[in-house]
Amino acid sequence: MLLKSKLLINFLPKRLQSNNRVFQMKTLILQEHGNLNDNTLKLDSKSLNESSITLKQNDLFVKLVAAPINPADVNTIQGNYSKAAMPFSLPSVIGNEGLFEVVKVSESNKNFQIGDWVIPIESGWGTWRSFAIESQEKFLKIPKNLNKHACATLTVNPCTAYRLLHDFKQLKPNDTIIQNGANSGVGQAVIQLASLMNINVINIVRKRENQNELNDYLAALGAKNIFTEDDLRKSNELTVDLWKKIPKPRLAFNCVGGKATSDMIR
Repeated sequence: MLLKSKLLINFLPKRLQSNNRVFQMKTLILQEHGNLNDNTLKLDSKSLNESSITLKQNDLFVKLVAAPINPADVNTIQGNYSKAAMPFSLPSVIGNEGLFEVVKVSESNKNFQIGDWVIPIESGWGTWRSFAIESQEKFLKIPKNLNKHACATLTVNPCTAYRLLHDFKQLKPNDTIIQNGANSGVGQAVIQLASLMNINVINIVRKRENQNELNDYLAALGAKNIFTEDDLRKSNELTVDLWKKIPKPRLAFNCVGGKATSDMIR
């Protein structure tokens, strides 16, 4: 796959029984930081009868539709991520983003109804669970006519891309930006948002065997200027010819580091 995220969709029960339904409450818990093994992660499972669920006025009972496994999630498990994004204490439910569907609400709840799609708005809330009971204030309702996999990955990379495009320069139509790691999650979101803003994007990627396939994929997202890191070092097109077609970049996004970044700055 070109996308780095893999979707965690096997938590859901295949069938929910009618009448007094029984929900299999599965939760993936981080017990301690380290490499993936039986000591770091534990799958907790228990049955819950619908008749025993008591909701407060603002509570929602939600089920998981899909949640991604991002590289940042793996780094969190290993204990290598920034402290600000790490769980405050262990054991802790992990998973940083995901899509849920409302299964049950209190009769007095006027803001949500059964079947609504919601995403958690609190970073590190813990999405790797099949069901949850939580206050409606922790969720944002979103339209159900969107792609469920896109919705499940909505709160990290696209938001980062939006802030990159708006917080550092007041970009105008036909302005140009340059980014490396253009096939990353953030890079793909930058391509799509910049296309909507009529911003030119120069996309730098690492050369690979399936280069044509990658180029076609990024082009389908809206990318028009795709170069490899080798092109960045050798091609006159990026030092002379391209600037006859579009303005020089006003902003650069780096997600790689090292020589690739030095070459991009140059």
